[in-house]
Amino acid sequence: MAHKVTDPVEPIVICNQLIRDAIVVPDDEGAVDPEKTQHEIEWHEVKCLSFSYRDILGINNLVGLDQLVKLKLDNNKIWKIQNLGHLVNLEWLDLSFNNNREDRGPRGVNEADGFGPLQ
Repeated sequence: MAHKVTDPVEPIVICNQLIRDAIVVPDDEGAVDPEKTQHEIEWHEVKCLSFSYRDILGINNLVGLDQLVKLKLDNNKIWKIQNLGHLVNLEWLDLSFNNNREDRGPRGVNEADGFGPLQ
């Protein structure tokens, strides 16, 4: 029986459309205007993004998401943890099951990038 060869998946770059698709609208009352859809929420209102299983190669293009509290980047192809220093409100970061080969401290956070350990 012959084995089927599949093409490797092309790594994805975080772009505006991918961010829109990754927005998780919280159930908390008052967190976001309930009349807004996922695609109408302003960047400064976004509290949670889920990029799980997206074949993302690197962390980038998250500028303007300064109110982000939860960021899920699990099960991707991320090999270098960077560009998180401006996310000063981030409380929860999931980088599990990536290609990270660096020893970057607690939960993969590098204090040299201006981002201290999560509590």
